[in-house]
Amino acid sequence: MDERASIDTSFNWLGDPAVLMRAGGYEAIVVPSVGGNIISLRDGSRKLDVLRSPPSGEALRESPQIYGLPLLFLPNRIAEGTFSAGGRNYRLPIHETARGNHLHGFLHRKCFTVMRADIVDDETVDGSAAELELSFLFDNDAPEFSYFPHAFRATQIYRLSREGLSHRIVFRNEGRERMPLGVGIHSNFKIPFAAGSGPHDCSVRASILKKWEVDENFRPTGRYPEFDELDRRIAGTGFDPQSQPLKGRCYSSGSIGAGSGRFNGAVIEDRHAGLRLVYEADDVFKFWVLWNMDGSSGFVSIEPQSWVINAPNLDLPDAETGMALLEPDSVWQGSCRLRIEKS
Repeated sequence: MDERASIDTSFNWLGDPAVLMRAGGYEAIVVPSVGGNIISLRDGSRKLDVLRSPPSGEALRESPQIYGLPLLFLPNRIAEGTFSAGGRNYRLPIHETARGNHLHGFLHRKCFTVMRADIVDDETVDGSAAELELSFLFDNDAPEFSYFPHAFRATQIYRLSREGLSHRIVFRNEGRERMPLGVGIHSNFKIPFAAGSGPHDCSVRASILKKWEVDENFRPTGRYPEFDELDRRIAGTGFDPQSQPLKGRCYSSGSIGAGSGRFNGAVIEDRHAGLRLVYEADDVFKFWVLWNMDGSSGFVSIEPQSWVINAPNLDLPDAETGMALLEPDSVWQGSCRLRIEKS
């Protein structure tokens, strides 16, 4: 694959407007109209297809949370769709009717605007990089403003280079009151991601430190059980993500060995290809949720979150749950990075 950086902002993806980014041997497709989601990331020279991609625009619009790297605000579940924060009561729509949960908020379905598409020189990666900046302004014109009355701007900046993909996220509170802030990425990785590898050639490790027990409605109970055998494999030698269902296992982040210093993230290793996918997050993402649908659908979701499931309703310190209120005119930001390297 050509390693020269380029950006095509008029790319047609299965009939939908999209942006095609190329740099460092990688190729990425972003769909601004559905959450600004990057729905495909490929390395053609090594025949790698990293993300779970939707088969059609209709499938993406129907379930945007299970494809690519969708940005979530507010992430995961809120019990009964209700909570109180900053002196205000909130009542959100229920998406999981059987369990009585609000799920994943609304941002992953919104249309983002392309603000900038640049090719930049980068001596640190021996070549050029492609950068794409997308933005969404949420204000009282949005229907969701009726139950979440806070104006804010969400910005996503994708950077593609020989070092892989960087995904930077910025939230600015544009209103006059403090607003609840919980951010996550429902990161969906294809298993296996290398051509020629089988479904059981991959193993996953993650930087997990503490397990959160969840009840039948997938809400934390406030208890922290000891690791079971699967947890120990996730934290240690790795587990086969296509061997059994993962029902939204939730953890506080820890660290695993990946060179010097702290590492907050996950590693998917393909033993057959001799490659590993390294997914690293800033420390603002204090929690990880792992999910793989039925355990045999060819993907695993490794989800960084700034707050734990149902954080606003837990009777625990904010430092424990990640619950946060963003002050007016203030900014929250965090980044995730994805690269491929030899095992």
